[in-house]
Amino acid sequence: MEHVCSKTSLSVASTQINDETEHEHADENNGYLREEPVHRGPNDVRRMLLEKNKESIGLLWKLGLIDDEDTKSPRRAGCSPNQTHWEFDLSRLVQESPASLARMLSDESFQKFRSIPYEEFVRKAFGLSSEHIDDFLWHYELFAYKLYAKLVKEAANPLFHVKEAMEAIDADPFICAAVEDGCQKLSTPGENTEGPKPRLDARLKESLCRVVNPLKKVLSEPETTQSILQKLEVLRFCFYDFYAPLAVDWHSALDTSNEFLEQIRWFNISALAEGISRKDQALFSEYVVPAFTKEGQPARRILNTRWNHLANAVKRIMDAEIGLSSRIDDLAESLHRLRNNYSLTAVVQGVNASRFKTQALTKFGQLVNPNNDYQFYRREMSLDGISHDNALHFLHPAQISFTQNDMTWANIVVDDAAFYIVRADQQSSQMQFSPLNLVEAVEDNTGSRGDDYTSCGLSYFSTFFACFRC
Repeated sequence: MEHVCSKTSLSVASTQINDETEHEHADENNGYLREEPVHRGPNDVRRMLLEKNKESIGLLWKLGLIDDEDTKSPRRAGCSPNQTHWEFDLSRLVQESPASLARMLSDESFQKFRSIPYEEFVRKAFGLSSEHIDDFLWHYELFAYKLYAKLVKEAANPLFHVKEAMEAIDADPFICAAVEDGCQKLSTPGENTEGPKPRLDARLKESLCRVVNPLKKVLSEPETTQSILQKLEVLRFCFYDFYAPLAVDWHSALDTSNEFLEQIRWFNISALAEGISRKDQALFSEYVVPAFTKEGQPARRILNTRWNHLANAVKRIMDAEIGLSSRIDDLAESLHRLRNNYSLTAVVQGVNASRFKTQALTKFGQLVNPNNDYQFYRREMSLDGISHDNALHFLHPAQISFTQNDMTWANIVVDDAAFYIVRADQQSSQMQFSPLNLVEAVEDNTGSRGDDYTSCGLSYFSTFFACFRC
């Protein structure tokens, strides 16, 4: 599974888009009509098939919502149940310590969970059947029975202690329920101080609900059904990100909010770019100077995290193929007109990381990959341990120079950053600012050219920070 993004969507500035602008843009999109919350299910799928809308049918197909009887064709590949039986030999496993056994069972269970396609959970949310999920749950019941049979034969079996070890590592609720059920069957009513437990099948379904309920929540949102399908397709990547690491927080629910998707879909693009840029400017005014110090990792992390969230949000929308690529291009153009290279490069990198190449990447691609140095740049950031995913830590080249005792350049950057931010604030009424253009600030203050600093190994820095000129 790919891992591209964090769980939080982009938060733009508290710039209010007036109702007139929103309504005007809503009319342009033909169909942006708010509905009362509804419960969507199989009937909605059948209705959309009857409407014969190609885009809707395409989304239904991608989300696995079209059954064999609807299309008179074989079920699409990847949606049939895979082998979810347990590979472990319980006779061999008794030789392991409870902690080791718990970890092995937990890892195996999690891999089985991750093998279930996202579409199968969407089907459950829609109230449709899923052979894959039914097969997945049934094998936990089979495993619980085998565990019970093993414990009956060997009263001193170390498997008795697996339950406590499972709780210690916060294993997934499916394997925890199966292990507890297998052990619970041996308890007599007098020994069971916790009271009767629900049946295993009920507990497994309850655990499944934790996964499916966030998707059901999306289905009840007051949007057109086609908009809901688009959101579900974008959520595919959020879902995989959320359940990608072994250390999943099973007590938390998948965050289905996607503010950026709603903004790019409905807002006036120029107004959206201005809102993003105002927020960027506020962050730079507070964090850009401390970010250039050796102790500035928290500031760098804040600036880099915002950049990465926007890049990830763009990538998800591009990969979902829901017809918004032209609006992503428009956003890049608007950010370019505002000279906001910070968010512009985030948008371009989001496109670059997707499977698609658009006008924005063609025009501005060199900003995220000058001289083919970007892959090296990502490797350096990964080694530093202060970034992840597709993140382009825009301050990294200057920081490298600073840590290599090139104090002349570092001092110039830090001294002139404050000056330039003040100047940017003064220009904010026309929204013509470039918080990243510290090289230009140095030129204004010293009469030097940014190219003079390439001897410091900062040609990449100059290319990135300099305002893009056609």
